[in-house]
Amino acid sequence: MTTEAYPKLRKEDIKEITLILREVIRLRDLDVTMFINLDNKFLPGRSTNRIPSSPTDTNKDDNPGDIVNDGTFEYKLIDDAGDFKWDRRTLDFSW
Repeated sequence: MTTEAYPKLRKEDIKEITLILREVIRLRDLDVTMFINLDNKFLPGRSTNRIPSSPTDTNKDDNPGDIVNDGTFEYKLIDDAGDFKWDRRTLDFSW
């Protein structure tokens, strides 16, 4: 049993750790580049500042799958047998 706080590393171990860290850094740089190059597009349809006043408050620009929230509720437009309706869900604020 060793009395040292940390085990001693051999030169081979240090080289292997260095190679692993270089690969981690390379992949992280790739992640950041891919994130920066993401398209910053909004979903088509309802503007996020127009909250539906009722389940049937739809307009011609609304598309099934549109999602809007007002900080308290999340509204999702669903296709109910050909009729578009807003489904309202309470956002969970518990931590």
